[in-house]
Amino acid sequence: MNDREFRNDLIAYIPPLRAFAISLTGKVDRADDLVQETLLKAWANRESFEPGTKLKAWLFTILRNEFYTVFRKRKREVEDADGIIATNTTISRDTVESPLAKEEGGLSGAALTAMSTRIIARIHEHTGGTIPIVGVGGIMGPEDAKAKLDAGAALIQIYTGMIYEGPGLVKRILRAL
Repeated sequence: MNDREFRNDLIAYIPPLRAFAISLTGKVDRADDLVQETLLKAWANRESFEPGTKLKAWLFTILRNEFYTVFRKRKREVEDADGIIATNTTISRDTVESPLAKEEGGLSGAALTAMSTRIIARIHEHTGGTIPIVGVGGIMGPEDAKAKLDAGAALIQIYTGMIYEGPGLVKRILRAL
């Protein structure tokens, strides 16, 4: 079989390959990618096709193998995180010296400042700075904001500090940085 005949046969098998690919993937766009990969592999390996055997079966085998290869890769892949928000609130009462320490629920604000900064530093160390960290938790003033950034935060987010200090806190932090 010469290249022209092989190419024409490949083209003729696109519709059944596509139908098979859709049945495997359940998605038209993934099926089209799978058919394209199958055709590219078949063309690149056309010398290994043995005339007299069924081209359709050979193509379906390539497509099926490609599907399982991609499926296995996707199963092993872990989606990349865009960033980490650390740490917002805690249920720990280790830093609270008050009769209110026995209350249940999340704790935020100044009682969280040091612990939050340590956690940010630990995350930064473990990720090697490759994932942006949003530093949150106990930012009550410019010093706290700077400590979060120095610990490895790429950004900061302010909650409780805004309640107690108001929007002027943002200006104070920006001036101090």
